[in-house]
Amino acid sequence: EFILTSITPFGQTGPYSQFKGPDIIGQAMGGMIQVVGFPDRPPYLIGTEMGFWSVSVFAANATMLAVTSRDFTGEGQHIDASMQRAMTLGIDNAMPTYDVEGHVLHRGEIFARGRGGVRTVFRCKDGYVFYIAAAAGTSMEAIRDLLTENGLGDEFDPRWLDPTLLRQQGVDKDRFEALVEKFFLLHTRMELLEMSFSRTPPVFAVPTGTAQDVVESPQSAARGFIVTLEHPELDESIQYPGAPYVLPKSPWRLSRRAPLIGEHNSEVFQEALQIDEAELSLLMQDGVV
Repeated sequence: EFILTSITPFGQTGPYSQFKGPDIIGQAMGGMIQVVGFPDRPPYLIGTEMGFWSVSVFAANATMLAVTSRDFTGEGQHIDASMQRAMTLGIDNAMPTYDVEGHVLHRGEIFARGRGGVRTVFRCKDGYVFYIAAAAGTSMEAIRDLLTENGLGDEFDPRWLDPTLLRQQGVDKDRFEALVEKFFLLHTRMELLEMSFSRTPPVFAVPTGTAQDVVESPQSAARGFIVTLEHPELDESIQYPGAPYVLPKSPWRLSRRAPLIGEHNSEVFQEALQIDEAELSLLMQDGVV
């Protein structure tokens, strides 16, 4: 009836099953690094531990499925989670593009097939915005109308309403990108967000937020995402990101800072495990604790 969840770089079977590997190995051998970054530069590592995060989420989901299955069958399972496989599932259309067309996507191409080949990060008045020219839920007409409303409609070539024209390197793609960035540079990130999503269909232009932006975001504040915790040992309070989801019936929340080394030894060993003080002292002398 036991459920055991194993998280490893490559899984429990196969020729790589005994290999060790940190997060960068998962990103590299899962195909993520190949499609991240700029076309004229080497592969780029995502700054956070995306491999560890991704496989942990899949492992947690699988574990809950196994718990549900056990409720019906009475049998436990061994969950075998591979970081490499988890990262491969996160490289967007790279895998189906190879399966269907036999084409390996490189850096700069992840949005170029089926979504328009226009670059996705543009400068604006106070930073950068992420912009998708053509995707489900938006249209080239939407960006044309937004530019027209802001006095730049005469510079929009009607031929660009066909996004396939912008998927190829050339004069049209360069002209369109220059026009879009010219408009973005006139406005701040939040102004562009308001203008872009207050219309139907929306223009997919969103701020590339910094850590400060997240902390000061009215959306984060409205959902109580940023939590302030006391640090008595530092004589100050520190803000932390809180729960990424809301569970009304069984709320999960941060209630205190992370423990110091050995801070809860007494609670764990003496209260929970019923180890007396003399035995605990011996364990500490032997380096067990």
